[in-house]
Amino acid sequence: MPSIIVLTGKIGAGKSTAAHYLASRYGVKALSFVELIWKPILRERGVSPTRHNLQLLGLELMRDRGPESLVGELMSIIDPVDESDCFCIDDVRTESVYSAIKSEQPASVLVFIEASFDSRLPRVMRRDGIGGAEEQKSAELVGTELGIADLRASADLVIVNEGRSEEHTSELQSR
Repeated sequence: MPSIIVLTGKIGAGKSTAAHYLASRYGVKALSFVELIWKPILRERGVSPTRHNLQLLGLELMRDRGPESLVGELMSIIDPVDESDCFCIDDVRTESVYSAIKSEQPASVLVFIEASFDSRLPRVMRRDGIGGAEEQKSAELVGTELGIADLRASADLVIVNEGRSEEHTSELQSR
């Protein structure tokens, strides 16, 4: 059975950076609900993949399809695979999604990446074009983001990412 590393954390914590690092350094295959499911749906609808639109679609898909169906769809991308393969999912935001992953792939490991608001804000401003603190705070109050803090208690590993990308990836390497 392939191993799955599940990365979670608030917007701008460093999940995607960690996934890209694991892929480039260790050959882990990076997966993303947003990249493989959400963005194609938005493209099909002719809607821009802004954070706001992605969040609205996430709420819609969780309501209409449910976490088990969405996890099944993502898992179908990796099945069948070599049993020694390792995958990383970098955008899990709720206990229900993590539970669905864990039931499909019991060898899953949950890594919570923690970073303060002050560390995350400049990252998100650069990456997503967020206009400032109030816009970021508003984005973090959308329903898709509210379950993230609950995942910390279930995490197998918590990584604090207050520094630069190089420091973050060096901590991943030491684990």
